[in-house]
Amino acid sequence: MSTQDYDAVNSIRFHGRPLRLRELRAADRPRIETLLTQVAPADLQLRFFGAFCRIPPGLLDQLLRIDPRDRLTVAAVLESAGGHDAEILGVARAHRMGEHAAEAALLVRSDLKGQGLGTLLLGGLTGRCREWGVSRMIVEVMRRNSRMLRLAEKYGFRCEAVQDDTCHLVLDLRAQPVR
Repeated sequence: MSTQDYDAVNSIRFHGRPLRLRELRAADRPRIETLLTQVAPADLQLRFFGAFCRIPPGLLDQLLRIDPRDRLTVAAVLESAGGHDAEILGVARAHRMGEHAAEAALLVRSDLKGQGLGTLLLGGLTGRCREWGVSRMIVEVMRRNSRMLRLAEKYGFRCEAVQDDTCHLVLDLRAQPVR
């Protein structure tokens, strides 16, 4: 499925407004900057494993690097009344690690956690990874990130190792049914 096809078929209603799952674009930088201001420092630490109140510009550049050979992204984009992209509520990404594996990560706006956006993002990312030829998804999750651990368990990730405060979770996409 092409990026254009993917963007066109993944629209739902969220809080009464259209929400679209689509690829992240270079033009999304202002929307990602806004999203990051709406993520609490504690949530930034759970996602990036670092204690900072704001994302450093270099890390933001890395997050917005578009490279379809090595990175997949799924953005949850709330549309405005005119049908234009209004804001990004969350984003998921997968970075290829070898030919058939990818490391994945999610970030959802802090005030919207627990409302199903992580499920939508992980579902979209998992489907895109399958299309991309990935058979093994990997996530590193802090042990105190109970929401992400529950979401990963829901999708069938299994813990392969725990080191210090980090759980190494793996999902075998060949063994999982398509959601």
